[in-house]
Amino acid sequence: MKKLIGVVILLVVIGAGGFFGYKMFFAVKGEEAPPAETAAAETVSEEKAEGKPEEKVEKGFVDEIKDKVLGMIGADSPKEKAKEEKSKKPDAKKTEKEKKKSEQAARRDKEMKAEEAIKQGNQLLLSGKNAEADEAFRNAVETAQSNEQKYKAWRGRAMAAKMMGQGDAELSFGNAMLELAESDGDKANAHEAKGNGYENVQRYPEAVTSYQEASALYMKAGNTDMGWTTLVSCAKVMRRGLNDYVGAAEVIGRAWEIVDKSSMDEVAKRDAKWMLCLEYADNSRMSGDRQAQLNWNREAVKYNPDWKQNADMIERELKNQGVI
Repeated sequence: MKKLIGVVILLVVIGAGGFFGYKMFFAVKGEEAPPAETAAAETVSEEKAEGKPEEKVEKGFVDEIKDKVLGMIGADSPKEKAKEEKSKKPDAKKTEKEKKKSEQAARRDKEMKAEEAIKQGNQLLLSGKNAEADEAFRNAVETAQSNEQKYKAWRGRAMAAKMMGQGDAELSFGNAMLELAESDGDKANAHEAKGNGYENVQRYPEAVTSYQEASALYMKAGNTDMGWTTLVSCAKVMRRGLNDYVGAAEVIGRAWEIVDKSSMDEVAKRDAKWMLCLEYADNSRMSGDRQAQLNWNREAVKYNPDWKQNADMIERELKNQGVI
């Protein structure tokens, strides 16, 4: 097709050349051609005066014939091609708007997938399927779009790691939570996860520090329950991991003070103090103070009368051992 177009254009150009050659060498009908020298002079004179009008006419004529011939054979002229190419160029503003709309849709889709994965992970945790829960939370981490979603996903992974006894993983996930945490409550939760992780890998001094930081932040956030229970976790690490019975007793005392000054209802407050009495009793037992162990079990009965049977049994055992 391209060869055919080229041939046609060549014929048109030759025809046009013949036409103007005829005009140049033959005079208008009824007139004689001027002598060669005169004609040449006149031609030069005309070119200077008129700026080669014949050349412009010739060029315009050839282009016109060329466009007509291309139209006849179904081919686009250069002008039409340029016009068509311009119309095909995408609208920059429209393209940018469509791109942004597509990105927003993709983001919403990922947000929905992350929420669904977090919900699934929580349900699996409640069912005791910890490994599957961790996988669901991992998927949520990958698709989460906001810091809030990412925090929930990492917290889920930390909880699953705790249930599976994976201290290093829980510590790592706790650090990820801390980077995303904004509120005091979220920061406290992250420090608690780190404390659990440190305790699991037997890095007891770091565990104590993390638990104490968590308790302080829980109290700052107004979460009294988590404030005193986190101190209980701290005291257990101190006496069981560090053999620091004096320090553990002090921490239990701080927990007691939080409970005593709290706005908890009386039933909840009695239950909390009963638990703290048992913490004191265990700390006394491990330190070798068996009389204090019995005394704290007797104290526990004041807050939970049902504990009397256990306290009596402990007393009999201690007497049989000759300890008291």
